[in-house]
Amino acid sequence: MDQNMKHSVLTKLVVMAVMVAMLPLNAMSKGRKQWTEKQAWVWEKRLGVIKGFNQGELPYPNMSREEVIRKGSELGLNSIRTWLGGGTAENQIKFLKATADYCEKYGMTVSPVLTVPVPQSYYDSNGTDEAALKSMKEYTQKMIGAFAHDKRVVLWDLWNEPGNVGFDPSKNKERFMLQLKAIDKILEWSLELNPDQALSSSIFWRGDLLDENASDVVRLAWEVESHMDVHNFHLYSGDSAHTERLMNCLRKIGNRPVVATECMTRSNNATLARTFANFQKYNVHFYLWGLYMCDANWSIKWHRSAYDPYDVSFHDLLHPDGEPIDRRDMDEIKNYRFTSGQPTDIGAEWTDRWAAEKAWRWMAAGPIKGKALQGNMEEVKAWLNGSEAQSGDFNSLTVEFSMKAYKENKDQFFKQTKEMLAKADEKGFTVMPTLITDEIAAHYGEKELIDFVGDVVNRYYNDSRIQAWNLYQHPGKTITDSKQLTLLLQELFRRTRKVYPNQPILATPWVEVKPFAVDFNYHDAMLHGRRNGWNYLAYSGGSNADLCYTIWKLSDVIAFSSKQSAAQAGWLKSVAFRYGRPIFCTDWKPSDVAQADELLDNFARSHVYWYHEGQNVPSKLRLFKFLPICTPH
Repeated sequence: MDQNMKHSVLTKLVVMAVMVAMLPLNAMSKGRKQWTEKQAWVWEKRLGVIKGFNQGELPYPNMSREEVIRKGSELGLNSIRTWLGGGTAENQIKFLKATADYCEKYGMTVSPVLTVPVPQSYYDSNGTDEAALKSMKEYTQKMIGAFAHDKRVVLWDLWNEPGNVGFDPSKNKERFMLQLKAIDKILEWSLELNPDQALSSSIFWRGDLLDENASDVVRLAWEVESHMDVHNFHLYSGDSAHTERLMNCLRKIGNRPVVATECMTRSNNATLARTFANFQKYNVHFYLWGLYMCDANWSIKWHRSAYDPYDVSFHDLLHPDGEPIDRRDMDEIKNYRFTSGQPTDIGAEWTDRWAAEKAWRWMAAGPIKGKALQGNMEEVKAWLNGSEAQSGDFNSLTVEFSMKAYKENKDQFFKQTKEMLAKADEKGFTVMPTLITDEIAAHYGEKELIDFVGDVVNRYYNDSRIQAWNLYQHPGKTITDSKQLTLLLQELFRRTRKVYPNQPILATPWVEVKPFAVDFNYHDAMLHGRRNGWNYLAYSGGSNADLCYTIWKLSDVIAFSSKQSAAQAGWLKSVAFRYGRPIFCTDWKPSDVAQADELLDNFARSHVYWYHEGQNVPSKLRLFKFLPICTPH
């Protein structure tokens, strides 16, 4: 071979070596290993924050799947998690390709749930049946292979919630362990295809897997999880302590990105705000459950029927017409960010306040014409048997639930409460309990007060005989420490929010209206552009404008009380009216019948729910009704 030929051959070999060196690693070798932690974090950095939703069910038959994905993108979501179960691998490949095409069109990605068909012979043979393993491998590699290098696919869930379908894993640990072993094999088969996407399985969907040494089953779950590229879990709890424990477990298994592929259940105290408050701190990628309310009936809690009336939606973000179930969710999604350990939780007392429309739905039954009663449960029952209760003038009661009686004998307290509620219901009355007053707060510690409120509300959280919960009547009337009162109120609202009561919660501030001059035109003082309202409010004791404002911001419905003139009570009502929520006058006591009639007319025009104290009953009480708000424009 002459020198020129040798040089030519050498040049070609060098060029080929350079080209081979430039090839991706997965093009040079068969299969890949589990990503290192560093590679997993590179995956996260490349993707950014995943903000996704599950399934994309149609809200009505003729809406296209493309439209569902477009709507998700419009809301600020950027990924969809979808099942591939059912039919042949070829059909599922076709389905996933169409989904990925739609996602690409609207700047979204897709996370498939693999759902490998597992023959019964796999379980019967204790995982050794060769034919079963062969069919499982073929299906896995057909699916993974078809999309292994598709940038539109970002994450594979190789097995959704092992142990959740067909059996109780706590009673059949052998089958559960076989599923975990199958997941490990599916992972191994998937890695042989060199996928560019993260591989995972939603193994951690149950709270009983958090103790590594609890059993051989849990140890196996931890071992299989340790083989995944990223951590994938499900969390339907708003409990920050549980979230922290789960995050610590996953970090112990491996320092890898974390993805909640299912989350949000509103009536489990896992609203979007509560969920995100926990997730942002730990840099959690998320897929919410559901987008539209649909025929899957995810708006109803597990094991319940949408045929029955319901209030808060369990899952989902949108009504079928595209209106948000809770408009606050839209901002929560768009503003979601990682905070890398910085706390973002402002507390359930703030995040889980009812949306205004929910408060109005609760009050849609019509006017409350209530009686504010003093005395113990026996005296309340006696009143219910009296002539005033039978007059038809009233339909609700406000009753102080005695913490003293609760502390002395809890069983007797609840027995008397049960009897009182039954008697009230028999007579056609709902009840609004008052739980704390300054007199009570001065005699018990903060924890005792919080536990009392939490216990009572939890006992009756779904009792339709309870109209609303007045957590604290007149904080600051005698207690002078405003800061202490503010902290106590926040804790009372927080504890009550965690119970997620079906009834609205409120507190009634200690606030009055300054005396009006004889010639003061209180109506014209509130004409357009005249700066009046809060400037005429007066406080004493530990109450002040800040405390009053805090109470009204925390409350589902806005409450005040008044034993002043009709004009002054109306002024206070006008300030409360600004909050756009139902208004409760938890206690009003007019000086005479004329004053009572004047204020009752104001209440009728402003749709105020009220509780009357004293003997000066309005002359037209029985005819009281809300009047349509028809203002000239």
